[in-house]
Amino acid sequence: MTRTRLGNSGLVVSSICLGSMYFGSLIDQKDAFAQMDCFAERGGNFIDTANAYARWLPEFGGAGVSEKTIGRWLGERKNRSEIVVATKARALVDGAEGLGRSELQKAAEGSLRRLGTDYIDLYWAHWEDVQTPIEETLYTFDLLIRQGKIRYFGLSNHLPFRVMKALELSRFHGWAHPIAVQPQWSLALRRKCPDFQVTFSPEYLRLCSEEGLGVVCYSPLAAGFLTGKYNRDSKKVPGRTDREQEVRDSFFSEENFDRLERAQKLAEDLDRTVVQVALAWLINQTVPTVPIVGASTTKQLETSLEADQINLTVEQVQYLEGGRDTP
Repeated sequence: MTRTRLGNSGLVVSSICLGSMYFGSLIDQKDAFAQMDCFAERGGNFIDTANAYARWLPEFGGAGVSEKTIGRWLGERKNRSEIVVATKARALVDGAEGLGRSELQKAAEGSLRRLGTDYIDLYWAHWEDVQTPIEETLYTFDLLIRQGKIRYFGLSNHLPFRVMKALELSRFHGWAHPIAVQPQWSLALRRKCPDFQVTFSPEYLRLCSEEGLGVVCYSPLAAGFLTGKYNRDSKKVPGRTDREQEVRDSFFSEENFDRLERAQKLAEDLDRTVVQVALAWLINQTVPTVPIVGASTTKQLETSLEADQINLTVEQVQYLEGGRDTP
């Protein structure tokens, strides 16, 4: 797998990031270890988690179970120095919630303990905390870096103006600055978004390009819309689950079905899958972009990782976006 420098930082990561939201819960430890082994064997070095994963599944251990699973794997494989570990703070975990100084420090200590490591490579502010002055959050990130507990930090689900403000304040005070953002981004245009999530836009992309920010995006397959399991006839059938209904509310549009069909056509021409083409569209963006890929099985992960081998031309990217009639 190829490597890319994240923004203007010195952090070098694989072109695909392994998502671990359900490690230790819906994906048990054995299968999670198999996925991480597969990922590392194919040159992947970037794993994303959060202290909140999987807080909504208390029957499987709740918050922190993903970090614990990754920590056990790192300990057994003895490969900590080879892996870039990213985790997040903001949610209510261990009695601490928000991005204030004491909350952020407590969250960092908890993540370090669960991961079984003495440093976090990339520490994300999971989403905005409008109750805390951003100066306090930025100062604390800088403090954690100076203490050696984290190497870099980034902003997940932050609006562009908040990202710009963070950059300006960091420069003014001489603090460490965010090196990357983590928005929801995919080939499909999202129509509806939960309150705490932030979608990518052309303006956001321009900001990242001008300011040298890396992009690590989640939901690169639009919650399953870009897997090929849906077509225009699917609009006639109501969602069978809340998850499927969310996909319909968020992504079912004529423009998105046009994009999906173009991705399917290009996948056929390239002898690839639509999933691989959708991921390759992100990897081949002008701003270094790393999609976070989650998988239910190791075989599914192996297929997704092959997207790294697809070099799309400018014309093919434009075709997928609807800017050309032919690839």
